[in-house]
Amino acid sequence: MAKPIDLSGFRMDSATALKRVGKNHRDQFMWECRCDCGELFYAVAANIKLKRINHCGCQSTKNRRQAHTHHGKTRTPEFNSWQGARDRCLCPTNKAYAYYGGRGIRICERWMSFDNFLQDMGPKPSPRHSLDRINVNGDYCPENCRWATPAEQARNRRNNVRITIDGKTQTLYEFYGRKSSSAYTMANRMIAKGVTPEEAASLCPPK
Repeated sequence: MAKPIDLSGFRMDSATALKRVGKNHRDQFMWECRCDCGELFYAVAANIKLKRINHCGCQSTKNRRQAHTHHGKTRTPEFNSWQGARDRCLCPTNKAYAYYGGRGIRICERWMSFDNFLQDMGPKPSPRHSLDRINVNGDYCPENCRWATPAEQARNRRNNVRITIDGKTQTLYEFYGRKSSSAYTMANRMIAKGVTPEEAASLCPPK
């Protein structure tokens, strides 16, 4: 087992690592850090070393205030999407941080500015659309993001079951479609018990 790196005193852009405080639920070493604003926060060792975490989240608040001053669009759906993505990646106190910033998902430098984000993404096509990463393990950046409907996002989740039939690979949801919800549910139950997706599909064909 590799010896953990001592990051005591390691300097990020606006914070300093202080001491190791154990591991998180993903068995990753966590460090207590002090932001230049004075606040303490916790971050994964790898994110500190790569400077993916640079502050406690106070800069996000500062940038939001600046955004409100400069473009007056803080009440728009596009701004809310941008702010949510930033907080998930940069703020350890965010309830979804473990699934984003905590596992290395970043927001690109260009998108630290809301104006750049809006220029790249444009307005939301409809109230039903939300910000979606095409590669669910990739960062928030122009080449990896789109406005997607709930159905498109559902097909793009990390925990989706994928099935290959006649050389075509797709999600189980796509294979069954909306009209075969009962067969889809039954197939999912069988897969949970250890049956392969292909076997489950043959036993529960789409209706």
